[in-house]
Amino acid sequence: MSTNNNVQKFDVIIVGAGVPGLIAAIELSGAGLQVALLEAKEFQETPSGKHVRVSAINIVSERILQRLHCWDEISTKKISPFREITVSDAEGVGRVLFSYRDVGREYLGNIVANEELIQVLLNRAKELPNLFLFCPVQINVMMIDDDVVKIKCSDETKFESKLLVGADGAESWVRKTLNIPVEEMPYHHTALVATVKTENVHGSVARQRFRENGPIAFLPLENQ
Repeated sequence: MSTNNNVQKFDVIIVGAGVPGLIAAIELSGAGLQVALLEAKEFQETPSGKHVRVSAINIVSERILQRLHCWDEISTKKISPFREITVSDAEGVGRVLFSYRDVGREYLGNIVANEELIQVLLNRAKELPNLFLFCPVQINVMMIDDDVVKIKCSDETKFESKLLVGADGAESWVRKTLNIPVEEMPYHHTALVATVKTENVHGSVARQRFRENGPIAFLPLENQ
C-alpha cells in the first residue's frame, strides 16, 4: 500500500468480504500483491452458532482451503462429512447415487456453516501483512479514470487501484455502478432454509428430490 495526497493505493481492491471476496483477497495477497478488502457490514466477533446457512465443501474446495492454510482450523469446527449423494425424481423411479467408494476417499465433502467458514477466512486474512481490511465502510463514489479505479467512501477515505474485484453478491453495487450487463431470468420460486431434526439418522448422505412443485434437499449436519 502507498499513500499519496490522502489516497491509499493498492494493487487490487476487492469489494465484498463474503466467502468469495475473502478467498480472493487471501489468494492474491499470498501472491505478493497489496490488497484492500472493503466490506459494508460489521463482522461478528464470534459465530452465533445458529447454522441456518451452510456450504457444501467438495474435495477441490478443500484443497484450495488447504493451500490457503485455512483447512486445519476449519476441520476443528463442527463440520459434517457427507459420504454419499442421492438424487431422485418425484415418482421415485429415477435415481442417481454418488458414493465415496467411487473416488477412493473417506468422504465426498463436508458441510460447513457459512459463518464458521467466514470466521476462519477472516482470521487468516488478518494474519497477512499485505492484506488490509476496511470494515465497515460505505462506498459513495466509484469511477474509472485512465485505467485506474478511484473510490471514495462516506468517511472521506479514498482508494485507487488498477484492478477492482466486485464480490458483493447477487445484487452487486459494483456491477450496477459500472453498468456491467447481465442476463436475468425470474424463476418465480421462493427458497426456504431451515435446520431440522429427523426421526431417523441421516447416515452422512446428502439427499435431493425433484418434485413437481420444486426440489427439496437435505444436507447432513452433525447431531441433526
